[in-house]
Amino acid sequence: MALHKNRKYDLSRKSGASFQRFYINFLTSINLELNQMVKKSFIKCLLCCFLTVPVLGQEMQSLLKSYKFRSVGPLRGGRVTAVMGVESQPSVFYMGATGGGVWKTDDYGITWKNISDGYFSTPSIGAIEVYQKDPNIIYVGTGSDGLRSNVITGKGVYKSTNAGKKWELIGLEK
Repeated sequence: MALHKNRKYDLSRKSGASFQRFYINFLTSINLELNQMVKKSFIKCLLCCFLTVPVLGQEMQSLLKSYKFRSVGPLRGGRVTAVMGVESQPSVFYMGATGGGVWKTDDYGITWKNISDGYFSTPSIGAIEVYQKDPNIIYVGTGSDGLRSNVITGKGVYKSTNAGKKWELIGLEK
């Protein structure tokens, strides 16, 4: 470090109070020079930032324009309690939620559609089963699948014979 390069300090001749004054003056001058160095460095950093922000901003704008935003799941649903896929249709999945009903995707989860609203007497789903030999047949058991403080009781088992387009209550409603 090139602080005080033109000054010479002879500490052998200093003693007592004069040494204390010398030491305080020495530290003060170092502090002033360090402050000036910090200010210069700070100004250099600010200049670099202000000069690069427009360039990065333009690159960021073109990058953001290349993204296409999409939904990553249902807008409502709660905890997922049951998931079932269709072996012969790898893009089709069904999801059951504690307070959101049954949801279906046929595009590997890019979009989801609720298929139970208006049919089930409770939105809480505990189990889903797809009959793999005929994937149009789906069974859904309602009610919470685990004991918690907010358990929703089951109100039946439902069956669909057309891949969830319509549902029929087939039992265990009480």
